[in-house]
Amino acid sequence: MENRTTIWPYDILKSPKDFGRDHPDELNCFLICPFSPKEKYDDIFNLIQNACDTVGKQLSCKVNCYRADKIASSGVIHAEICNAIQGSDLIIADVSGLNGNVMLELGVASACRKKEHVIIIKEDKDEEKFLFDIGPARHIIYERTFQGFIQLLQNLTNSILMALTSAPVEFVKDESISLPFDIDFSKGRDSDFLTSPNITHRRLTDEYLDFGSLYIFRNSWLSFSNLEIYKFELEVKMKFLKIRDIEGWIGISIRNQHFFANFGHLFYLTTKGEIIRTVPENDFG
Repeated sequence: MENRTTIWPYDILKSPKDFGRDHPDELNCFLICPFSPKEKYDDIFNLIQNACDTVGKQLSCKVNCYRADKIASSGVIHAEICNAIQGSDLIIADVSGLNGNVMLELGVASACRKKEHVIIIKEDKDEEKFLFDIGPARHIIYERTFQGFIQLLQNLTNSILMALTSAPVEFVKDESISLPFDIDFSKGRDSDFLTSPNITHRRLTDEYLDFGSLYIFRNSWLSFSNLEIYKFELEVKMKFLKIRDIEGWIGISIRNQHFFANFGHLFYLTTKGEIIRTVPENDFG
């Protein structure tokens, strides 16, 4: 019989549990930090909550901030922490003081989360060395001064905004293709000919490719290789998987390959059901 526990991360992470998202406009940030001295780390917690609130207003959504002592559950706290690390949209870890529990939980995060979803903050202390092993992840060094907290709030706001762009994917090389070209996603295979920003969400389902960023529009594009054509017909099926409280749209832009590339033909569908086409007024855009 397999020996399973509710305190060992391996046992818990094998069965992912939803961390509690009731609405697509509700995001979760989990803070890993020491709890003592209370006043010291409560200040950091409140500052991070302010940063999350600021980002939420920019993205027209709510960004909830949690830490382990704020998780209300009748279950074992170790399991709740692992579930939060695995299921939250963003992880922030304060490694100041090199607290043992913090380092263990950060290790769990590094094993099950992309580095783009983890932000590490650390108080600037000469006696504490920089942790080389977690160097690739986002690092924010702060000073415990009034000006230092202002700078930390600004740096955190920018980092949280980018982290919530969503899950990154590995770089896909650009290759030449020929027509006709057909992609059948029902076979469970992604296509190397469809490229998207490496910091955005990309998920292959049994029927379609789900991509883009729900909250940061400028990172929501998908490009069809480097094919150059003169005359063509394009048939596309698009739909919204979820409708947000604010107006959104999805579309296709047909762009030139010369220096007027930004002046393209754009077709898009709004959440109100309108289909809109925009074209350049003349050769100058």
